[in-house]
Amino acid sequence: MKRIIKYEAVCESGNTDTDTVIEFQDRECADLFCQIWRTTHPGTNAWVRETQQRQMEHKQLGRSVMTVELYS
Repeated sequence: MKRIIKYEAVCESGNTDTDTVIEFQDRECADLFCQIWRTTHPGTNAWVRETQQRQMEHKQLGRSVMTVELYS
């Protein structure tokens, strides 16, 4: 069935409790943004969040969606 993959750069803010989350089309761009963020914002962290959603259809169980989040 259909599979949706999103790549997001999750960057800590040094002085507030909110994170900056920016969506990218691939993992490499998100990782590069995280590297730039860590360089320009010393003392903060940034990581890539990959979210995969897979729609599945089962004869007895019906339609379901499985969501997997990977952090690197």
